[in-house]
Order: sequence, then structure tokens, then C-alpha cells
Amino acid sequence: MWRESMTTPHGRTEDEILAAATAGHIMAGMPPTAVDIDAARRVLRGHTSVEEELTSLRDELSTS
Repeated sequence: MWRESMTTPHGRTEDEILAAATAGHIMAGMPPTAVDIDAARRVLRGHTSVEEELTSLRDELSTS
């Protein structure tokens, strides 16, 4: 049942999804940066995957 509800389409817009995620992160004391939100938008739009974004972040961190 849980797995079904996670894959069921919903009627939320991209902005509504990001607002909810942002609110949760702010309440947890971890507000997202503009870079974080841009990455989330790329994933939501299907331009990239979560795994690709994580790989990109790891690569960026390893060179800094």
C-alpha cells in the first residue's frame, strides 16, 4: 500500500512540490540554497536524475 501511494500521480505543481520540500527543510534547520532548488527542478522536470545530481555534487566537492 505504501509503495502504491508513493508512485500514484498527484495534482501538485512543480512550485507546490518545491514549496513543501523547502518548508520541511527550513523547519529542520537546513534551508535549501538556490543551487539545491535548481537541482530539484532539473529532477522534477526529468532533465536529470537524483543519482546524477548526487554524482555531480560529489565531483564538485572532491575538486574543491
